[in-house]
Amino acid sequence: MLKTVKDACVLHETALQPSPLDLIENLHDLLEGEKNGAAFFEKNYVTQGMAQLFRQGLKRLAGQPDDAVFQLTQAMGGGKTHLMIAFGLLAKHPDLREKHIPEIAKEADFGSAKVVAFTGRNYPEHFFWGEIAEQLGKPEHFTEFWANGARAPDEKAWMQLIGDEPVLILLDEMPPYLDNALTIDVGGGTLANVATAALANLMSAALRLPHLCVVISNLSGSYESASRELARAMRDVIAEANRRA
Repeated sequence: MLKTVKDACVLHETALQPSPLDLIENLHDLLEGEKNGAAFFEKNYVTQGMAQLFRQGLKRLAGQPDDAVFQLTQAMGGGKTHLMIAFGLLAKHPDLREKHIPEIAKEADFGSAKVVAFTGRNYPEHFFWGEIAEQLGKPEHFTEFWANGARAPDEKAWMQLIGDEPVLILLDEMPPYLDNALTIDVGGGTLANVATAALANLMSAALRLPHLCVVISNLSGSYESASRELARAMRDVIAEANRRA
């Protein structure tokens, strides 16, 4: 006699939790260690679409393919952040790669990558580029670009900061960051103009750094209609990402 679905399946303990808040993944969780990574993959399944990003992105960190910038355009709420967490954990922990994606791991052998994660719902005083430098352990490299006012790091500055080691930079939910940046005047423009230039220069530098991989969630969405200035700033970054990706 065939089993019913009810008999064959066992619910994960989180499936019956009354509050969904505990199920919402945080991008910064990936920085907290391999133990959390093991728990993450215990309740997640690597789909074919996820494996495609893992294969291409991990190969990039190993210095193999030309693809350096990846845009995530999935519309499902939380899907992009979820995928970023999975990719970040795998990039940082070789043991997780060997356990959960062994075939891909064989194609991309590079040890451990430095992983930087930034969400646009945070507004650090040293801006998102200063936060990247701090997470890389080199805050002094970018002090000149924020201490006396916002200045966009150019391509050369990004290359000097990141160097030749495997580095994965994850940028999530940037529209709120740009929305807030439009309210801050910088010279003859706004902080959004500076942030747009910083993003474009980062993506340009990624093409020249063989072990750098940048993953950025799609910048279009509900914030695009917030104002004409914000929409224009976001379109500029999207155009640059599409040209580089």
